[in-house]
Amino acid sequence: MVVAKWLLLVAAVMLDAFIEYPNIVHPTVWIGKIIIYMDKKYKRKNNVYDIIAGSLSVVVAYIAAGLTGFLICKTLVFGMLGILLYIYFLKSTFSAGLLIKKVYSCSAENEDVLRKNVSEIVSRDVNIGKQYLYSAAIESGAENLVDSIVSPLFYYIIFGLPGAMIYRAVNTADNLIGYNNEKYKNFGKVAALVDYAVNYIPARLFLLIEYIFYGNGIKKDLKIKKGLRVNGKYPMLLFAKILNLRLVKKGSYVLGSGKLPNSDDVKKATFYLILASYVFIFIVIITSYVFSLPRWC
Repeated sequence: MVVAKWLLLVAAVMLDAFIEYPNIVHPTVWIGKIIIYMDKKYKRKNNVYDIIAGSLSVVVAYIAAGLTGFLICKTLVFGMLGILLYIYFLKSTFSAGLLIKKVYSCSAENEDVLRKNVSEIVSRDVNIGKQYLYSAAIESGAENLVDSIVSPLFYYIIFGLPGAMIYRAVNTADNLIGYNNEKYKNFGKVAALVDYAVNYIPARLFLLIEYIFYGNGIKKDLKIKKGLRVNGKYPMLLFAKILNLRLVKKGSYVLGSGKLPNSDDVKKATFYLILASYVFIFIVIITSYVFSLPRWC
């Protein structure tokens, strides 16, 4: 059965707007279980063997994700069952709806509620002032525009469902083990490097937007700062500029030169998240329609 890929993408976007899969049936969670299993089983040796073991764990996850995507593509010949499976797995590779809901929940005025909601989207210490919690929420929302929406759909357009699923496995591996601490500095090294590489181009789409609207004035803000992921700084800086805010991670970095955010700024950031997400999705759908992309799978 031949079905236009842009229609399948539209269906996946509509599904994403209303539904988030439970962990027990989420393809990304099951891919992550491969890495978690190997992480728990491997005993650290603090040498090159840690890098090799970590590399093997993520490569197995990448292959499993790509192979799953390829096999799901082949089910399209079975008609409606194949279509439903394709939509189901494609939706699992991106998450605009959940990202928007999570960030909006961080506009809470009650500090205990705010701290709890922020802790669900960031890994930093949340025992900080309200303004810094609001800042963390906006930073996370901006950075996750790349991970949750732009990159997976970027690779979907080029490489089809297998590409999107491999990207999701890459990002999941980085979230699980891509840390520069004692436990993961070797075991998670390849996971972090691959995630940096695959996000390199999608993240710099935000840099292009910044140059269009702000010109050379952003150069001083683009210096790499301690504690700030290189790819993450571009969307974060864009949000700081648009909202005229100063986004701060205490002891690490400051982005922008405006005021510290409040709850209203988080609501405004949520609006821009919605705008940016669905404008990009619309562009991807139109590109898919006009150029019949992806051309395979």
